[in-house]
Amino acid sequence: MPEVKEEFKFGRVAFFGRPNAGKSTLLNALMNVDFSATSNRPQTTRQNIKGILQHYKDGIWSGQSLILDTPGINLQRGLLERSMHNQVQEALDQADLCFWIADSKSLQRDMADIELDRGGADKIPYWIAENVKKARRASKWILILNKIDRVGKPDLLPLIERCQTVFPDISDIIPISAIHGKDYARSNVDAVQKVIEANLPVGSPEFPEEMWTELTERKLVENLIREAIFQMFYKEVPYKTECQVIQFLEHENKKLKPEVAAMIWVATPSLKRILVGAQGQKIKEIGIFARKRYEEITGQEIILKLLVKVVNGWDRSTKHLEELGFTAAP
Repeated sequence: MPEVKEEFKFGRVAFFGRPNAGKSTLLNALMNVDFSATSNRPQTTRQNIKGILQHYKDGIWSGQSLILDTPGINLQRGLLERSMHNQVQEALDQADLCFWIADSKSLQRDMADIELDRGGADKIPYWIAENVKKARRASKWILILNKIDRVGKPDLLPLIERCQTVFPDISDIIPISAIHGKDYARSNVDAVQKVIEANLPVGSPEFPEEMWTELTERKLVENLIREAIFQMFYKEVPYKTECQVIQFLEHENKKLKPEVAAMIWVATPSLKRILVGAQGQKIKEIGIFARKRYEEITGQEIILKLLVKVVNGWDRSTKHLEELGFTAAP
């Protein structure tokens, strides 16, 4: 085990922003592990996903950051949406560093609303502006302009200047292209890691050096099944489904694969038929996707059995949401 630096640094880092801004993609790039579920649809992340990034200097373990990948900002009034939004607010309240992850292209539209003091059609620009402007605690705020490959330099530089003018309390603005990963120099993901390392407060590590996430095996499987559903299905199907692992059996004989059973909740019988597919083909594809992703991340194979049940209005019931592991929204 490497030597631990005397002035060790530890801090909590919150990623927040609109749905599909690239929060999960950036976390995966920083961790070099694609464990946080991604898709091009909102709500792929429904609860805070925690990555533990270890930092080294000259071969010495010098710091540790707990990164919270939050659900996309959603100000709708449904119980599920409110529970997701509470996760965002909780992460921001606890964070030493707050990273606003923005899609560079869509931010241009949001900035127009913010500059004119308008809430925007979904009120998200107003919420972001208020939270950034009222940040007066010890936490530092950094703006990440993601997906810069979709915006030309003539548009990017003025956008950075606008953000600096409107948000003078933001300590740094970093343009990146997270989808290309940390190994691609022009992605600029390394710059994000350097800013994290430079701004962590002094503190003792809260996790073992070999630990890279707080996600349990159960939660990881649930997230990967949701990822499969969000990538494979369209329209209302993903939003009216949720997953719950009901068994994770590990054998004493480590040569035997763990046996996992997961229940997928759907809101209507018609959604169940879509999810199962003709002769069970779709549910089989979901299982193959989740098993493959689990093995890629952990190096371990599992036996996965998927079941589907209809629970009418599960996303509007406090009891059902709590059973699925969501915090009841006040």
